Amino acid sequence: MKYDPREDGITHINIYSKAQTTLGRALSNWTPCIINTSIGQFRSIEGLIFYLGSFDERLRDVFGFKAKQLGEQLDRGIRLPEDIFRRIITEGMYSKIEHLPPEFQKQFKFSKLPFTHYYTYGNKVIDVPKWEWQIKVWEKIREELQ
Repeated sequence: MKYDPREDGITHINIYSKAQTTLGRALSNWTPCIINTSIGQFRSIEGLIFYLGSFDERLRDVFGFKAKQLGEQLDRGIRLPEDIFRRIITEGMYSKIEHLPPEFQKQFKFSKLPFTHYYTYGNKVIDVPKWEWQIKVWEKIREELQ
């Protein structure tokens, strides 16, 4: 489904570091937050994602563009089975909600708009179907909290 970025916060919530809503930005993989998982603590989902491909300890403490930049520089030769990869990322997502400031927890729990993820570059919208599973996890977590 194609969303209009001008309607972010009206018809949907884009989970993206440059989203129009504070909730969408808070849920972004880039946003710094305490993330606890079965393999330890991280400062962002982005760092966790890249860690799972390299096991480079520096990724535990980075967030935002720095996490992406470091992660892309590293040898990401490790390929975990998809179900394990997704399980660990999902753990991190649950932990992120628990550690977000109370106002974001409340916004998340009581939000009704569908979540989505796309990038915007000027007037261009780029869908990211690779991470659609993560959007479904956010929807599931929200449903469980309601």
